[in-house]
Amino acid sequence: MAHSPGLELDHVFVWVGREAPEAALLEGAGLRLDAERAEHTGQGTASVFFSFENAYLELIWVTDPDEAPAGWPERSRWRETGASPFGLGLRRTSPGVVVPFPTFADRAPWMRPGTTIEFAEGSEDLTVPLVFVVPPTMAVRPPDELAPEACEALHHPLGVHELTTVRLGLDLPAEPSPVLAALESAGVIAFEPTAGRLLDLTFDGAHSGTSRDLRPGLPLRLRR
Repeated sequence: MAHSPGLELDHVFVWVGREAPEAALLEGAGLRLDAERAEHTGQGTASVFFSFENAYLELIWVTDPDEAPAGWPERSRWRETGASPFGLGLRRTSPGVVVPFPTFADRAPWMRPGTTIEFAEGSEDLTVPLVFVVPPTMAVRPPDELAPEACEALHHPLGVHELTTVRLGLDLPAEPSPVLAALESAGVIAFEPTAGRLLDLTFDGAHSGTSRDLRPGLPLRLRR
């Protein structure tokens, strides 16, 4: 996956319904659901995952609107509110990398003591994806550092291995936000003209030339 000298994509998430019934669409497309699910204590959310060798796709939902951070319940109801249903999690490729946009640090009770997530400033704008940088302890680990049972989740019936390109649909003539423009300049994401919400995920360089559009159930398109 293309990235800047300092940042690369760690994972993407999509807001879904409670208990993620939309996961069945991805399983039907040939992706393998991780056995584990996450309960984000004190944050009012939970999620399930589809893991790849260099990144993962997370389906997240609100379990308690009163606990969830400001704006997240509205993001979770994106079909009603017009909010962006996407999140883009980044990781540093080496310690001390300077993030190319302003951030603020935040943490939730479920996180390891002493760790924070750096959220891009402007997160209150619900029309753009939530962008954040995860600490090293939360970043994706390469397959050779995983336990055998964790490696099992990387074997997808679809036969995909790495997430190589992420394209975000952009309603023209809309311009990307400064944060998204910085990520485009860094080679982390790309844009494509589209009508409506869409995240286009390309695996293994799309060598097979096939694709699967999961709309309207999920605002995702898979290419391999």
